[in-house]
Amino acid sequence: MGIVPEDRHQALRFQRVLMAAVAYLLWIGVSAYLFWLELIVIPAWVMGCYYLGMIATNLFFLVLIRTGFNLRLRDPSMTLIQILIAVAWAMVLVGAAEAAARGVLLLLFFSAFFFGVFRLTTVDFLGLTVYACLLYGGLIFMQSPRLSPEELRLEIVQLVVVAVVLLWMSFMGGYVATLRARLREATRRDDLTGAHNRRAITRDLEQALGEVAGEGKTLSVVLLDIDHFKSINDQYGHMVGDEILREFVERIQQHLRGEDFMADLAANADSGFGRFGGEEFLVVLPGTDAAGARRCGERLRDAVARSPFVTEGGKRIPVTVSAGVAERRPGEDLVGLLGRADRALYASKQNGRDQVSVHEWETAASP
Repeated sequence: MGIVPEDRHQALRFQRVLMAAVAYLLWIGVSAYLFWLELIVIPAWVMGCYYLGMIATNLFFLVLIRTGFNLRLRDPSMTLIQILIAVAWAMVLVGAAEAAARGVLLLLFFSAFFFGVFRLTTVDFLGLTVYACLLYGGLIFMQSPRLSPEELRLEIVQLVVVAVVLLWMSFMGGYVATLRARLREATRRDDLTGAHNRRAITRDLEQALGEVAGEGKTLSVVLLDIDHFKSINDQYGHMVGDEILREFVERIQQHLRGEDFMADLAANADSGFGRFGGEEFLVVLPGTDAAGARRCGERLRDAVARSPFVTEGGKRIPVTVSAGVAERRPGEDLVGLLGRADRALYASKQNGRDQVSVHEWETAASP
């Protein structure tokens, strides 16, 4: 077992914490130099405890990610809480420093905020700005009796500058995060139907497999294929075929959002549904056994077949769908699971189409 988690999302979070640790090391270097210049006036043992506390903070977050405990949190990246703690650590240095060194140490706020770019929203950043300014303002208030008028004015000016710069970073950071989220989502979408593309739905399935394996739960997939789609293209043209695909996706997505068995998916049910290729689509059902997945497949099949598809030209075209279901068994990987779902789908096609077939594990295991 390596130090870095095998899951790519966890590995990325682990690496971010290591980057934060490097930033902390830079903080230690700067503060040690200021301490040597006697611009930070605290006992050496207190300074040593401060350094140990920062190191312990990073180790704590690394352990949370390595053990997978962070996956139980609402935000597994823990970005916001890490920045909150980093700002608090920075404020400790600012409070211990002489007035002449505070201008330099206030830059630590900006380096802490930088780690929120790409991840935090504008609202998150604004909350952090208020938090940092309240901490610094409170520090100025507590130390004001021993500050000279000139030093107090300097502290107030620095507070205003910090507030303005952090506000600017808040709006810019939130804007960058929004653009990144839109770009990421655009790369996950199929251009024609708007459903998740093959790469995205495959990644969704990989992530779901990792999660259910760790929790000891099961997972099933439903592979859907529109019947006689080539004939629709040949008879009505590819433009009509495209309309059929778009309406098919709309029906499936509307139905999935209204079903209880989608509760184990992510907040957006679209993350469990995508275009697998051509007229094939995949539904991922975490926490669902083969019987539940079959019921899901039957409901989806009925949602497609119960009424004809109406094109923009007014054509009413009856459409049916065949489905193959497979439930993941212990030790089975993505390729094996999808292969069994594909064989179940082939069975539905061979047996007359417009039906759902389940590929049982026992069948796969038998000679």
